Amino acid sequence: MRIAKVLSAFVGVMIVIGSLGILGAGAIALSVDDADGVLTAGPVRITTESVALVGEDLDVFMDDPVVNRIDLDTIGARLNVDSRNGKDVFVGIGPADEVNRYLADVRHASVEFSGDNVIVRGHEGINLVTRPGNQSFWVADATDGSLAWDIENGRWAIAVINADGTPGVDVDLTAAARIPFIHPIGIALMVVGLFGLVVGVTLTYLGVRSTPTRLETPAEVKEEPLVV
Repeated sequence: MRIAKVLSAFVGVMIVIGSLGILGAGAIALSVDDADGVLTAGPVRITTESVALVGEDLDVFMDDPVVNRIDLDTIGARLNVDSRNGKDVFVGIGPADEVNRYLADVRHASVEFSGDNVIVRGHEGINLVTRPGNQSFWVADATDGSLAWDIENGRWAIAVINADGTPGVDVDLTAAARIPFIHPIGIALMVVGLFGLVVGVTLTYLGVRSTPTRLETPAEVKEEPLVV
């Protein structure tokens, strides 16, 4: 009996912890004020003496039968780039292989995001590149500071380069993603989280509740008459 109660308490605590995480995710989803379900991050300032800034490769493969039911046209991404040094800035998204080939011999910096930290790694090369606006492999590009992209299947790379191809990139980056169904997801997560929280608290209570101790009634003692 004691083992069952310990297991009940343990499982209950695990469910409570998981449910709190689900509730947190649901609260974040519901906190999106934009009616179109736009999540925004930034701005983040990134500067380099290199010719280009290149983000991590974006792998978008929506081949799962269930995931395929999602209309990719309803999901979009936007990247706002504000120059800090007065130079015109080009921002483009293209096939990762093409972007890597274009910058293979060029001094550039790769940018990685780890939580709230921005990691910039330098790659040696020449300090000049042909004008990015003259390249034909970009699927989306902009020089006015705001890039919009309707997500497509494939492996993509984002590059931020001075429009004239010269070194010294200094920008503020703000990223946004449009997820129209974010609010229904948030509501579903809140419902699942609340249900799990109730189950977890109940199991925990049953596990830690002490069982009342039964008091044994003393047996009646019959007095026999004393015979002398």
